[in-house]
Amino acid sequence: MRRPWRVCCLLLFLLPTCSRLPRPALLPQQNAAQDLTSLGQVYQAQGKHELALQTYYKAVQMYSSYVPAWVEIGNWHYLRQEYAQAEAVYKKILTLDPRMAAIYNNLCWVYLSTHRSLDEAERLIKRALSLNPLERYMYLDTQAVIWIRQGKDGQALASLEEALELTPLAAHDALVELYQHLAEVYRHLGQDREAQWAQGDARHHTSQQGS
Repeated sequence: MRRPWRVCCLLLFLLPTCSRLPRPALLPQQNAAQDLTSLGQVYQAQGKHELALQTYYKAVQMYSSYVPAWVEIGNWHYLRQEYAQAEAVYKKILTLDPRMAAIYNNLCWVYLSTHRSLDEAERLIKRALSLNPLERYMYLDTQAVIWIRQGKDGQALASLEEALELTPLAAHDALVELYQHLAEVYRHLGQDREAQWAQGDARHHTSQQGS
């Protein structure tokens, strides 16, 4: 099962000409929600998963529009195969920020995991592809899986081949999944030699994970 996307902290550097511009201050509730979300992530890293979830919910009770906490809640449910809860949370996030490409992708994986709404998943992944071309390789992989489930193996193969061209060589986790999906498509197409080759590349990148 694919691990869902999570919010990453980005360091933003202002141009020198903008350095004297006032920065908008966070509301006290936002600050509290941010601190609680960080605490929840610490709990999760320590294996205190229930306590982490409780802390994320405290964050959104403090500030109901705090998206990073909602993302953690959605991912928490997804990873425990609580797909109905994950779906509801991901949909809520998209009402708060409809331009979050990764959440469209996560919602696709909810549908793939529950073997339903493949046409809707196809629509959602196209939205993700249009919103975030920088992570196109990940969304092309998801698109390929949707097409595999729909029996569109030729289209899936083209999507995976494009994804492989775009995937950074150091992105071993992504490459493992890409080659596994590629092997699946080749088997469907009766190309057993190519399937073995792709599975071998998947094993290679599995050995490189975490290195």
